[in-house]
Amino acid sequence: MRPEPLPPGTRRKGREETRMSNDYTEAALAMLRERCATVGAEIDYLPTVDSTNERAKALASGGAPHGSVVLADAQTHGRGRMGRSWFSPPGKNIYTSVILRPPTTKHLCALTMTMGVAVAGAVSPFLPTPATLEWPNDLFWGGKKLAGILTESAITGGRVEFVVVGIGIDVNETNFPSEIPATSMRLAAGREFDRIALLEVLYPLLEMWYNHFVAGGLEKIARAWRSRSDIFGRVVTLSRSGAPPISGIARKITEDGALVVETERGIETIHSGEVTGDPAGIG
Repeated sequence: MRPEPLPPGTRRKGREETRMSNDYTEAALAMLRERCATVGAEIDYLPTVDSTNERAKALASGGAPHGSVVLADAQTHGRGRMGRSWFSPPGKNIYTSVILRPPTTKHLCALTMTMGVAVAGAVSPFLPTPATLEWPNDLFWGGKKLAGILTESAITGGRVEFVVVGIGIDVNETNFPSEIPATSMRLAAGREFDRIALLEVLYPLLEMWYNHFVAGGLEKIARAWRSRSDIFGRVVTLSRSGAPPISGIARKITEDGALVVETERGIETIHSGEVTGDPAGIG
């Protein structure tokens, strides 16, 4: 009979070892695999990797099954959106990438929104107040970035080969570079967290919300995203690749994950871009 999962921030003695200082032990990873149904059942763990997304894409190209994950203790070239680097020191945070194989390209743009709902659902119960989702792919707490999602896909002849969803969560970091306006679960909650215990929550939620996505539950996903975001009614400025910035009032998010903004020229539906400025106030 398997023991009950540990709540974040607690220890179990004996063969499972004290995990707070070195939580990615072989015993802990084996138990994590055993607890996961599909997402997380196969874990490629590396103490250090250039980028979990790059590793996951290589594994996916080689035939790694749906639900396989890459997990690293540190990244030397962690990436965020628009080519930005992701601060990835060892022993502190979660850096993981999930290989998904959707059956169709239909509504693929909504997958980042779907994964955002799952990540928010995983971390918020352990914080003093819930984290908020910022369009299109970030999680904030107290006006600072707490987590980010980078989704990359391979499509051939109109068929999805695979999608890799990279997730970075600042868990126990307390010293960020001055130029990074970020926070961590530890700074928010005032205590240290066990990363394995958090992954025991995260991987099943990623699987559950992905299954909603495949089943066509886009309205349910969009509704969940809206309930976890404070962007609506705010004045926002969006930067877009190859296009001038656009400013207006964020009104809603569509089932495909597009942001609807009311501008001086009328209603604009933005499918890709990034909200700039303070997520806690006026853009």
